[in-house]
Amino acid sequence: MSRYLFVYGTLMNGMGASALLSASARFVSRASMQGRLYDLGAYPAAVASGNPDDTIAGELRELADDDAIRTIDEYEGCDPTGPGPLFTREAVNVRPTEGEPVAA
Repeated sequence: MSRYLFVYGTLMNGMGASALLSASARFVSRASMQGRLYDLGAYPAAVASGNPDDTIAGELRELADDDAIRTIDEYEGCDPTGPGPLFTREAVNVRPTEGEPVAA
C-alpha cells in the first residue's frame, strides 16, 4: 500500500469531513491527478483518465500507518471484501504543487 493518499471533495482541508484525516493523514501539499469528476448527485466520483487535459484538483496526504486508511474506507463506503463497493481505492500518479510526482 502507498504511504500517500490523494483526496478531493469533502476530505480536503476546511471541508465537511476533513477532521477524519487530522490525526491519521498529514497534509503534504495541494496536488492534482489526471482524471475526471462525475456528478453522481449527492457526491462526485473521480475516475482516472488517459487524457492529459483532464485534471482533478485535491490534496496529497501522508498516511501515519497502514491502519489509517480504515477510517477513510468506512467514510467512503469502500469495502474491498464486500459485493460491489460504492467506491474503490486505486493507485494513481499524483502531482504535488511542488516536488516530484508520487504514487498515491
